[in-house]
Amino acid sequence: MRKETVLGQRTLSHDSPLERSVEIGYTNEKPAVILSSLTEPKAIIQKDSVTYTASGQVEQIYILSQSGDSDFVLDFWYDYVYDGDGNISERKRVSADTETISSITKYFWENGNIEKNEPLWKRRRHTNRSIFRYDGAKNYQYGLPNFLTEPSSWSRNNIIESGSLDYTGSIYWACNPCRTSYTYNLDNYPVEIRSHKQVLELQYKE
Repeated sequence: MRKETVLGQRTLSHDSPLERSVEIGYTNEKPAVILSSLTEPKAIIQKDSVTYTASGQVEQIYILSQSGDSDFVLDFWYDYVYDGDGNISERKRVSADTETISSITKYFWENGNIEKNEPLWKRRRHTNRSIFRYDGAKNYQYGLPNFLTEPSSWSRNNIIESGSLDYTGSIYWACNPCRTSYTYNLDNYPVEIRSHKQVLELQYKE
């Protein structure tokens, strides 16, 4: 198994400086094991184990966590379903303790980007949805294995605006619909995320 270590850029916000590193193990040139660690203090916080279909698409990702000095424990896993264009059309989250589906999210695509997602929760009801707008720049997360579980990394371009609508009135208390805008620097990294009464500013250390 080939391994590589990715030293993530240090992301600084107004109240929570974090520095992470990711070690990736490859099988047949595909990410098979992803270990996420905090560097300050040093601690492994998550292990992702990835399986693939015969055609090379991600089939399942198992999420394991470590508590103290104990071995890794399986928390849950994702099952992936694809449309005819090879895009992820559905992701199911399965609880490890009960082996039952706890949530399903459906994804709708346009021009290589997720245009809309719709989570389904108990009784397979649509409770909310989110829509997204993009610029023409390459998504800085796109294709990087350390972001494999993040839907924001599946789209080719950078999100510049998202809007979320709560059908039930019980998910988003402060706003409905809720809108978020994203501003990027010249290297196409996000430097400001602005949402309802909140502004998060990001700085990067090489």
